[in-house]
Amino acid sequence: MRHVIVTTLFCALIGSLSAGDKVTINVRQPDGAVRQQLLQLTPLGTPAERVFQVLQFRLHRDGEIVGRPGQPYRSAMSVHLGHYFELPNLFMFPTVVQAFWDFDQHDKLRDIRVRRVVSGM
Repeated sequence: MRHVIVTTLFCALIGSLSAGDKVTINVRQPDGAVRQQLLQLTPLGTPAERVFQVLQFRLHRDGEIVGRPGQPYRSAMSVHLGHYFELPNLFMFPTVVQAFWDFDQHDKLRDIRVRRVVSGM
């Protein structure tokens, strides 16, 4: 009976994660605003496993998730949130916006960092 309850709760969690629309971050806004939106999805102290589920099912991203929960020493994850072109370099190289989730020794979210890089594609 306990196994059935745990399985049902897990399915409900996954269903609630995938049932809602994916959140798309406007990558043209300042880093602080991007970080605040990500903190609303994954507040500080969130377990790494939960952050991974949010990244998989709730966050629109440009590519795969780098990293996994439960890594030796300390988990870390990152994603490309999207990219955009600056007007003078419209046809040259995009600015890629990345986000990094850092965890403490107990696999709880410690910080979220946002970084922009110009990609040479």
